[in-house]
Amino acid sequence: MKFAFWYKTENVTGKQDNTFKLTAHLRLIGTEQKWFEFPLEPGAHDWKYAEMTWKPDYTARQGAIGIYMSGRTGTVWIGRCFFGRWCPASMEEKKASSGEKAKEASSAQ
Repeated sequence: MKFAFWYKTENVTGKQDNTFKLTAHLRLIGTEQKWFEFPLEPGAHDWKYAEMTWKPDYTARQGAIGIYMSGRTGTVWIGRCFFGRWCPASMEEKKASSGEKAKEASSAQ
Protein backbone atom coordinates (compact mmCIF):
# COMPACT_ATOMS: atom_id res chain seq x y z
CA MET A 1 0.00 0.00 0.00
CA LYS A 2 1.08 3.55 -0.55
CA PHE A 3 -0.09 6.84 0.88
CA ALA A 4 1.48 9.89 -0.80
CA PHE A 5 0.60 13.58 -1.00
CA TRP A 6 1.96 17.08 -1.59
CA TYR A 7 1.40 19.83 0.97
CA LYS A 8 2.05 23.56 1.26
CA THR A 9 1.75 25.81 4.31
CA GLU A 10 1.23 29.51 4.87
CA ASN A 11 1.94 31.03 8.29
CA VAL A 12 1.17 27.88 10.28
CA THR A 13 2.03 28.73 13.89
CA GLY A 14 3.84 26.59 16.44
CA LYS A 15 6.84 24.30 16.44
CA GLN A 16 7.17 20.95 14.70
CA ASP A 17 5.66 18.34 17.00
CA ASN A 18 2.86 15.79 17.19
CA THR A 19 0.12 18.45 17.06
CA PHE A 20 0.49 19.21 13.34
CA LYS A 21 0.05 16.17 11.12
CA LEU A 22 -1.89 14.49 8.38
CA THR A 23 -3.62 11.28 9.46
CA ALA A 24 -4.88 8.30 7.49
CA HIS A 25 -7.53 6.12 9.08
CA LEU A 26 -8.37 2.63 7.77
CA ARG A 27 -11.37 0.59 8.78
CA LEU A 28 -10.65 -3.09 8.34
CA ILE A 29 -12.90 -6.09 7.90
CA GLY A 30 -14.74 -6.51 11.20
CA THR A 31 -14.20 -3.80 13.82
CA GLU A 32 -10.40 -3.38 13.72
CA GLN A 33 -8.89 -0.03 12.70
CA LYS A 34 -5.42 1.24 11.74
CA TRP A 35 -4.11 4.80 12.01
CA PHE A 36 -1.10 6.29 10.21
CA GLU A 37 0.39 9.70 11.01
CA PHE A 38 2.59 12.01 8.94
CA PRO A 39 4.19 14.94 10.81
CA LEU A 40 3.97 18.18 8.82
CA GLU A 41 6.35 21.14 8.91
CA PRO A 42 4.85 24.40 10.23
CA GLY A 43 5.71 27.91 9.04
CA ALA A 44 5.45 28.97 5.42
CA HIS A 45 6.88 26.87 2.61
CA ASP A 46 6.22 25.84 -0.95
CA TRP A 47 4.99 22.38 -1.95
CA LYS A 48 6.64 19.40 -0.22
CA TYR A 49 6.17 15.71 -0.99
CA ALA A 50 5.55 13.05 1.66
CA GLU A 51 4.88 9.33 1.32
CA MET A 52 4.66 6.12 3.25
CA THR A 53 4.61 2.58 1.89
CA TRP A 54 3.93 -0.68 3.68
CA LYS A 55 2.94 -4.26 3.02
CA PRO A 56 -0.41 -4.76 4.73
CA ASP A 57 -1.34 -7.95 6.53
CA TYR A 58 -5.02 -7.04 6.51
CA THR A 59 -7.87 -6.06 4.18
CA ALA A 60 -9.21 -2.54 4.44
CA ARG A 61 -12.84 -1.77 3.65
CA GLN A 62 -12.80 2.02 4.07
CA GLY A 63 -10.27 4.85 4.40
CA ALA A 64 -10.22 8.53 5.33
CA ILE A 65 -7.59 11.25 5.63
CA GLY A 66 -7.53 14.42 7.73
CA ILE A 67 -5.32 17.23 9.01
CA TYR A 68 -4.70 17.65 12.73
CA MET A 69 -3.75 21.24 13.74
CA SER A 70 -4.26 21.42 17.50
CA GLY A 71 -3.97 25.00 18.80
CA ARG A 72 -2.53 26.37 15.54
CA THR A 73 -3.51 28.97 13.01
CA GLY A 74 -2.53 29.27 9.36
CA THR A 75 -3.38 27.63 6.06
CA VAL A 76 -2.50 24.19 4.70
CA TRP A 77 -3.08 22.94 1.17
CA ILE A 78 -3.06 19.24 0.37
CA GLY A 79 -2.80 18.14 -3.24
CA ARG A 80 -2.35 15.13 -5.46
CA CYS A 81 -3.12 12.54 -2.81
CA PHE A 82 -2.67 8.87 -3.60
CA PHE A 83 -3.92 6.16 -1.28
CA GLY A 84 -4.10 2.57 -2.49
CA ARG A 85 -2.28 -0.37 -3.98
CA TRP A 86 1.21 0.43 -5.14
CA CYS A 87 3.68 -1.25 -7.45
CA PRO A 88 7.34 -0.45 -6.56
CA ALA A 89 9.44 1.34 -9.19
CA SER A 90 11.68 -1.69 -9.55
CA MET A 91 8.67 -3.77 -10.62
CA GLU A 92 7.59 -1.06 -13.07
CA GLU A 93 11.12 -0.97 -14.48
CA LYS A 94 11.10 -4.76 -14.90
CA LYS A 95 7.77 -4.58 -16.71
CA ALA A 96 9.02 -1.78 -18.96
CA SER A 97 12.31 -3.50 -19.78
CA SER A 98 10.61 -6.83 -20.55
CA GLY A 99 8.18 -4.97 -22.81
CA GLU A 100 11.06 -3.23 -24.54
CA LYS A 101 12.86 -6.56 -25.04
CA ALA A 102 9.71 -8.03 -26.58
CA LYS A 103 9.41 -5.04 -28.95
CA GLU A 104 13.10 -5.35 -29.92
CA ALA A 105 12.72 -9.09 -30.60
CA SER A 106 9.62 -8.63 -32.76
CA SER A 107 11.15 -5.77 -34.75
CA ALA A 108 14.35 -7.77 -35.39
CA GLN A 109 12.38 -10.56 -37.15
